[in-house]
Amino acid sequence: MELNLIREDKLKVLLTPFDMMKYELTCEKLDYDNTETRKAIWSILDFAKRETGFDAAIGKIRIEVYPERSGGCAIYITKLASSDRPSQEPMNETIAKPSAATGKTTAVYQFRDPDSLTRVCRCLAHRGYHEESHAFFESLEQGEIRYFLQITEAPPASLKKARYLKENLFIEEFGERLESDESVFYLHERASVIRRDDAVQTLARLA
Repeated sequence: MELNLIREDKLKVLLTPFDMMKYELTCEKLDYDNTETRKAIWSILDFAKRETGFDAAIGKIRIEVYPERSGGCAIYITKLASSDRPSQEPMNETIAKPSAATGKTTAVYQFRDPDSLTRVCRCLAHRGYHEESHAFFESLEQGEIRYFLQITEAPPASLKKARYLKENLFIEEFGERLESDESVFYLHERASVIRRDDAVQTLARLA
């Protein structure tokens, strides 16, 4: 198990396939409503507290799970500020993860300028996009800045996935789709946040 305290309110836990077997977890079946999953998660968090001082027992947290090609998974635990907490959330934790059963996939697009980013957000919002979305920027050498948009691609039940993805090809007229699974981890660890959770809806108003 690898622990990385990204900041005071965010911790990354990287589980190897051996760790997954030890805690009897799978990314596909990781569900906080399951008692065994709760026990495993809190066992991991107790270990993380001893090793890093990250205390997830105070207040609400959000847990994001991303599968690794190696067979393990990366878990991001974020302490929620009071303004970010769900208004009617009975549990102390929420888990967000890609779902193969629903056909959802996480996609990251890179843009060279903020105008391209906001225009794509406007188009997505106009099409009725309502999934979670995050926007980031990264400052490079010689003053260059790159912009990123992380979205969940979830085709409606009435629309075949292949057609849905084809209709979303317009995004590549403005930016580049990053195929690497590591791009999601990189953004959350290294890039600066422009907007979390509702980037599409928020940035659409700026286009």
